[in-house]
Amino acid sequence: MSKWTGKSRGGSIGYRFFDLFLKCGGLPLAYFILRFVALYFVVSAPASVRAMYFYFRKGHGYGRIKSAWSIYLNFIALGETIIDRMAVLLGMSDRFSFNFEDEPVLRKSVESTDGCMMVSAHIGNWQVAQAFLNRFNKNRVNIVMLDVENERIKQFIKNSAGGENVNILLMNKGMDYLLDLVKAFKNKEVVCLHGDRFLEGSRTAEVDFFSMKADMPLGPFALAVKFKVPASFTFVMKTGRRNYSFYATEAKVYDSETAMLSDYVSALEKIVRKYPLQWYNYYQFWKV
Repeated sequence: MSKWTGKSRGGSIGYRFFDLFLKCGGLPLAYFILRFVALYFVVSAPASVRAMYFYFRKGHGYGRIKSAWSIYLNFIALGETIIDRMAVLLGMSDRFSFNFEDEPVLRKSVESTDGCMMVSAHIGNWQVAQAFLNRFNKNRVNIVMLDVENERIKQFIKNSAGGENVNILLMNKGMDYLLDLVKAFKNKEVVCLHGDRFLEGSRTAEVDFFSMKADMPLGPFALAVKFKVPASFTFVMKTGRRNYSFYATEAKVYDSETAMLSDYVSALEKIVRKYPLQWYNYYQFWKV
């Protein structure tokens, strides 16, 4: 099975191009150019195309033609996430509408005096939601990301995260970030991270996902159990041309990391089946 390296599909060049298109012609031009960029990735990224073909063909049961077309639409969806993130950074957040499908649950979770761990995945567009988190919470929000990205991408994500109230925690081999995580948990702050990817050597558990075997990381779930932090599974999905919807489960304190992982996998599969084109794991995710 191919391994995930921790780096974003598209790289810093993609960010620079979309930044230029947005400044020159706004969202319409950027979305138009994206159609050709997506086609380029379909041709130039065979490993990613194979992984996505397996995802659509075996995961969703699509036919060959629908699977091939869905790969192209998926690359377009990925490009739109980058464009929309940058649009928010450039002060165009008023161009988007934001629906909080589970607002009472979300508000209760993130405003809890016990803190909260918000576990998401590489689907939808979590970075766009970061700019709107201060709608619910005035305490610090800590966003965990791997320290392997290009510096320009990391700075972009940091700038678009939502202001001084948002803190970026970079995961690294030295494990220094764990001290910051412990501090955040003790201060009852919000910690946001993804639970669907891992680097080689990490603790994992085998799960049934789309009726196939896959490995999921245990690290995020072990942290929530160890520090007795209420955990909510949250997903931000694009539901229209310029519309996003925020889904969240009610925060719960877990006594077992396997029980938490099981609930997470169920929530993740439900949202991926609802929005199949917004899955962005471009490597062989399942064991075959």
